[in-house]
Amino acid sequence: MSDSLTPQELADIFEDITYFASISGAILDKYFKEPGLTTKDLEVQFKDSDKSDPVTIADTKAQEILTKAILTKYPHHDVIGEEDKHATDISNIVWVIDPLDGTRNFLNGFPIYSSSIGLLCNGIPVAGALYIPWPNSKRHIILSAVKGLGVRINNEKYKHDIKTALNSSGIITLPGSFSKKFRFTKKFKEKSGELRMGGSIAYELSLLALGVSEYAVIGNSHIWDVAGSIPILLEAGYSIKSLSTANKGWVTFDSFNHLSNNPKYEDYLTRINPILVSPMDSMEYISANIELNKFSFLSFIKSTIR
Repeated sequence: MSDSLTPQELADIFEDITYFASISGAILDKYFKEPGLTTKDLEVQFKDSDKSDPVTIADTKAQEILTKAILTKYPHHDVIGEEDKHATDISNIVWVIDPLDGTRNFLNGFPIYSSSIGLLCNGIPVAGALYIPWPNSKRHIILSAVKGLGVRINNEKYKHDIKTALNSSGIITLPGSFSKKFRFTKKFKEKSGELRMGGSIAYELSLLALGVSEYAVIGNSHIWDVAGSIPILLEAGYSIKSLSTANKGWVTFDSFNHLSNNPKYEDYLTRINPILVSPMDSMEYISANIELNKFSFLSFIKSTIR
């Protein structure tokens, strides 16, 4: 199998990844309860002894059906999902999926969640799709993108004009741990924006592409939290920077470098360094005004390893 994708393959993937997001979303719709009207047994289990990381039947069913659909169409590709139970040999063309990002929200009937599907080729995000619930006529939004081919929203051409001028009353997304690791410069703090946190990284990143929020800092996430969003954001005209452990500053994100050469299954399970997403024209200004707190470099290294 080739480690690259042809233009025709990428065009086909554009059609397929939107479909994959739709079938994953349909599973989530089936299991989502209507608060105050219905209750559903989601067969909740926990992935940790503290019972802080729940997984439901909606997570596992969505991953099962999504994985089957992907491998039926692309049997020579690999699929890695958040709910995987065992390691496999991994190629350099990998679908990275989070069938339900925001499980705790979903479990409690809070409609802020997403199904995220990303395709990596040699560690480079080349395609992505997000399914999110939304109060429109379809009751959902599917954002999809392929590198070099643009963005679609519910299979229609994306028309959003990115606002490059920051609005001090605009909405921004920061991790709950932001103040422990970062700080705004004094001159930026008063116009940094109004904080909102949704409890689903993929959902929060979709709000950027939709023009709802202005910029976002994402903490030490897993690859599957962001793999579906990155191609959409880049194709929509956003810039992404990653926090570098080498120089303790923001550097341009191009790929998941540690996945570029014969990665192992375990390489996909490691957390990635924080990322900053903003409109391209404002990235240099914003990144210059979000600094690391003054604590030891060793502490920073430890904070990136979980």
